[in-house]
Amino acid sequence: MANDTNPFASPLSTSEPPVDRGGATGIDPYDLRPVSIGLRLIYIAICGFVLAGLGGGILVGALGAGGVGVGVPELGLIFGLVFGLLLLAMAALQFVGLVFCVNAPPAAKASPVAIATLAFVLAGFGVSVVGSLVFDTASAEQAVEAFGSLLGFAAPVCFLVYMRRIANYIGRPDVAARSTRVFIAGGVAVLLVVAGDAVPAPTGNLAMAVPLVFGFISFLVAFLMYANMVAYLRKAVDEAGSFAAQ
Repeated sequence: MANDTNPFASPLSTSEPPVDRGGATGIDPYDLRPVSIGLRLIYIAICGFVLAGLGGGILVGALGAGGVGVGVPELGLIFGLVFGLLLLAMAALQFVGLVFCVNAPPAAKASPVAIATLAFVLAGFGVSVVGSLVFDTASAEQAVEAFGSLLGFAAPVCFLVYMRRIANYIGRPDVAARSTRVFIAGGVAVLLVVAGDAVPAPTGNLAMAVPLVFGFISFLVAFLMYANMVAYLRKAVDEAGSFAAQ
């Protein structure tokens, strides 16, 4: 059964057809095809990230990468490399999906937001690579990593705006409303993490750990809601295209 937080659940077919936009629906189903393909690729990439991250972490830890744990350390390193390459493949798949999403119907006014998402993704990757190659001091590397993380957060925020515009374009305010809930969950997570980091060290680790733990949980919830919205929007786009083609 589908729900707001499970990215692996099959989205249920929603009850309302797209709103009338003139003629049949005013929507050309062929205009929505690149969006549907892009959303599908992005959803596959998200699921791949989760599976590769969890599987890689468990296997590498169990096999004792770096000489820690049980098993053969060399085998753990091999699995770590394999899952690392899988994560890179999922990142490339997500990028291709974003490229497809750029080809949104002009009336949706979503293409510029997709381009901005791509720009933030490329900028975040570039900053991370340059920072690791150029800077050799810990403080400089931390500053570059923080800037890269900021760019990394900006990309999904932009894509949430993109998905909201697509949902409104196909006449699905119920799907568009999901973006607000993701924004709220992500905002709560950021506030909790900032609050945890702001706690002075002399007050003890427990005072700092509580908001950080809840911040991590909030990030996890926001991530699952984000993935679920991608799945729901892809389903709604397919339904809108089918309805317009009738």
